[in-house]
Amino acid sequence: MKNLEVTINLPNLKLNIPEKHLNFHYLEKIIFGLSRKIGQEILEELLQLIDDKLMVERERGKLSSQGKRLRYLTTLLGDITFSKRLYQDQGGKYHYLLDEKLGLSKNQRVSESYQKIEGLLAFGGGSYRKAQELIQEFYGDGPSFESLRQQVIRQGKKILKEEKEEIDKELIKSLREKEDELTKEADNRIVYIEVDGTNIHLQNEEKKRGELKLGIISKGKESRYKTGKGEAKRLQDKFTYAGITSGDEFMANLSILGEKRFKLSQAELVLIGGDGATWIKEGAQNYFPHSVYQLSKFHLQSKIKKTLPYHKKRQKEIRSLLKTEQIGKALEELRRERNLRPEHKKDLEGLMHYIYSNQVVFPR
Repeated sequence: MKNLEVTINLPNLKLNIPEKHLNFHYLEKIIFGLSRKIGQEILEELLQLIDDKLMVERERGKLSSQGKRLRYLTTLLGDITFSKRLYQDQGGKYHYLLDEKLGLSKNQRVSESYQKIEGLLAFGGGSYRKAQELIQEFYGDGPSFESLRQQVIRQGKKILKEEKEEIDKELIKSLREKEDELTKEADNRIVYIEVDGTNIHLQNEEKKRGELKLGIISKGKESRYKTGKGEAKRLQDKFTYAGITSGDEFMANLSILGEKRFKLSQAELVLIGGDGATWIKEGAQNYFPHSVYQLSKFHLQSKIKKTLPYHKKRQKEIRSLLKTEQIGKALEELRRERNLRPEHKKDLEGLMHYIYSNQVVFPR
């Protein structure tokens, strides 16, 4: 297809704004909604134009037109509706040239950019209803929470399938590697891995609940901005992997992907942080040889804060003792607190066991 040259003449617009609504917030909202409507019309016209050009430029004798089909698509600009031509080749197979040209998958109903927004808001919002509320707040309209849920499930299954294929490919590749490749000089000295899990509701599955596991691998932290004096940091070469699998399978997959990206077997130190879950500690031992496991500072602080919400001074004292590796003294202070606060005995003993079983120290 030749270069696409398009000239778009926008119609004259006339707005009637009541004086009581004359403020910047209202104007911004009106213009944003108007720009989305104009964008929808432009996008629909472009798709029709491209489909027409593909019809004219197609190779004659190989594809026969089977008429037009109506299609809708949810985009960043909102919902659009357009027609596209269906073709049949000499072998009887059907084609939508517009889909093939633009990289749209079969029966795709949502653009990739909008899919990402839905997925991020569903994950960050904690529920599909909350994600629906956020989308409506940002855009003024949006899908139902059930539509949102179905879309996230479809994307999750697609991602899991792609990751499984990638893992299988990398596993076969690693098994075929020569032993002398392991002696090559590593391009990293320390690799950091954070592993965590959170319970989620499952739909249309045998189990009603499952644990979504997340692993983040990086080379540490670096300055967020290349210039300036800001102290903001970000993870260097961050890689993220998520899955709803058993702990053993998740850690095995994470080790394969980590080896591909960071050559973990050649690193001087692999530091794995977790919340104390057994599957994380066992996975670190089984699939990350020579790694060092450490209880996550975030989870420890959260546990201390949740156990001692009534005594901020005591929270600070316990954190200070752990930071200076005085674990025995920290446990002794918690025993003293338990004797003074029998009503919190169960929670305090839970914190003591949590610290003792993980032998935690704060990173300096």
